[in-house]
Amino acid sequence: MGYVNLPGQAIAVDDAPVYSLQQIAERINRNDDVDEIIFALPPNRFSDIPEIMKTMERFCLPVRAILDFGDHMLIRERLFQFGRLQILDLTATPTESIRYSLMKRAFDLAFSTFAILLTAPLMTAIAALIRLTSPGPILFVQDRVGLSGKIFRMYKFRTMRVADSSESDTRWTTSGDPRRTRLGIFLRRTSLDELPQFFNVLKGDMSVVGPRPERPRFVAKFLNEVARYNSRHRLKVGITGWAQVNGWRGDTSIRKRVEHDLFYLQNWSFAFDLRIIFLTLFPKYRNKNAY
Repeated sequence: MGYVNLPGQAIAVDDAPVYSLQQIAERINRNDDVDEIIFALPPNRFSDIPEIMKTMERFCLPVRAILDFGDHMLIRERLFQFGRLQILDLTATPTESIRYSLMKRAFDLAFSTFAILLTAPLMTAIAALIRLTSPGPILFVQDRVGLSGKIFRMYKFRTMRVADSSESDTRWTTSGDPRRTRLGIFLRRTSLDELPQFFNVLKGDMSVVGPRPERPRFVAKFLNEVARYNSRHRLKVGITGWAQVNGWRGDTSIRKRVEHDLFYLQNWSFAFDLRIIFLTLFPKYRNKNAY
């Protein structure tokens, strides 16, 4: 029906009448079509809220506030009372809900146990082939960054020739990478090298579904280059994820990967996890960037 011009504010609208705070009472009393009052304030004027609410008390109308904290704040109904304090959660995520903590962990335990039992003969055969075709350990163990930025040891079947860890920690795998073994090329193309990660899921370091874990060196680099990169660590990292099933894995755009990870963060549900697992089993992009 109109706008209210608070003291000291410039008028920047022309599509409806503009009133002073003192004129609101008369305007609303004469207009039965007003259903609610919505006010929007920048952070530097939050101190005006008590005075505005005093003016609103005379009306039997819902009063709502639009809060603009900037582009990086995602607030999803997390205003709560703690003693006499009203606290607004600026970084609420699904990980803080009982539904996420219990349902996701229960599913991870059940699914990873089933996957390990189902693929045990296959993993045994892969381990034997690695031992027979390439000198070195069967498993490749590497530090990755997980939930809340904590470091954990991630397991994979070794797909490359043994080299100094400083090389694998700082280089992407590229198409035609000479470090790969012949068996490793097949394992990486089929993602069979990632089967040992189900043991990471059992340990609680990973989830079946979540943002893919990255190496600490690259995390430190991307934190300075990609906006909101660290937000992806509010969820457990996963064997598969929304970015991966959309083709953003391997040597691809980090920004697009983060964009998909943040979408998953904001829209997590158990049904969403099941959808991602289905797309992983029947992929549209069929590991085109898994070198």
